[in-house]
Amino acid sequence: FIATSTGDKETVTSARSARMEIRGEDRIAVLSNGQRLETTRNQPGLKISEFEEYSTRIGSAPPGAAEEFSVKTRSTPALLAQPVPVHMAELGWRAGLALAALNFVVLGLALASANPRAARSTSMVLALFAFIVYYNLMTLGQSWVGADKLALSSYLALLHGGTLALALLLLAVRHHQWTLRRLWQRGSTA
Repeated sequence: FIATSTGDKETVTSARSARMEIRGEDRIAVLSNGQRLETTRNQPGLKISEFEEYSTRIGSAPPGAAEEFSVKTRSTPALLAQPVPVHMAELGWRAGLALAALNFVVLGLALASANPRAARSTSMVLALFAFIVYYNLMTLGQSWVGADKLALSSYLALLHGGTLALALLLLAVRHHQWTLRRLWQRGSTA
């Protein structure tokens, strides 16, 4: 929905669906199958109109927004058809979201084993910190792939593969109850 107030008129426009388009220098919201309610403050009554499609300008688009918007809205096969760095960066982002979900399941299992009676939130703080760092590294990696500073396969292997390896190592440490002291004692007795 869109609510506007200009002078003595107030309007509320609602629709079943909407999409954003960039036309030249303007961002346009295109609403489909909706209605518009208009009231005037000094006059009684309500004006109702229905529409199939309604467009309104919602602001100016930042420079380069049309290209970025079109890359984000392209289908995956269309991105694969033209393997330019900007398309590879978007593919890396899309694949990265799925890989991040898998990595956070494994990382969550590794961090979740704690004493429920202990009043510590260390695992929660570590999980939150891991999410913040991981998400920022995904964004940084996407920009590096888009600028052709890093290959897509290297980005996926380094960030997502490295995170999975670290999560599996943490899970193994928790499962086998390894500590540095035990490992040191085993190494010195062998």
